[in-house]
Amino acid sequence: MLRENFGHLMNRAVHEYSSGLLRSWGKDLNLVEQGFLDAAVLTETVERAALGPDEAAPYRTGLFLITAVELALRAL
Repeated sequence: MLRENFGHLMNRAVHEYSSGLLRSWGKDLNLVEQGFLDAAVLTETVERAALGPDEAAPYRTGLFLITAVELALRAL
């Protein structure tokens, strides 16, 4: 039985969309302003993930969650 794995899709999504969105927000993230994230570490991580889908793999879960939470906070 084969198991479905969407890791490659998540890598691509974080590389193509999440990294660009997080870059565009810069340091104006609610999560940074509230002290939950270090802006310098986040910037470095986003830059690494922006290099390509394979480079985004180690960060995909974290950057996806950061993007989702920040979008939710902005929707309030």
